[in-house]
Amino acid sequence: MSARTFTLLDGVTANTTGATTNLLLARNKHIVQVIAADSPNASCLIEGSLDGSNWNTLATKTGGEVFEVLGVPYIRARVTGYVAGTWTVLLQQGVS
Repeated sequence: MSARTFTLLDGVTANTTGATTNLLLARNKHIVQVIAADSPNASCLIEGSLDGSNWNTLATKTGGEVFEVLGVPYIRARVTGYVAGTWTVLLQQGVS
């Protein structure tokens, strides 16, 4: 199976919660790329869920970063404390 890329947030400039993405293959490793532009002043929370209803914070990012997520079937991104900047979050599914 080849990796698929999902956009969790796209050019966000306010506090918001992105749509839930069902990863289907929770046992696989996924790569999340947080892109922060225009002097960001906010936090981007990457949240995971086992059931799509109860969410836990997996990572809190304040700038552009790339990291791995493993073992959650549902994921979403959320911007909080927004003052400035533009946020885009991409997820590459099933990289291993």
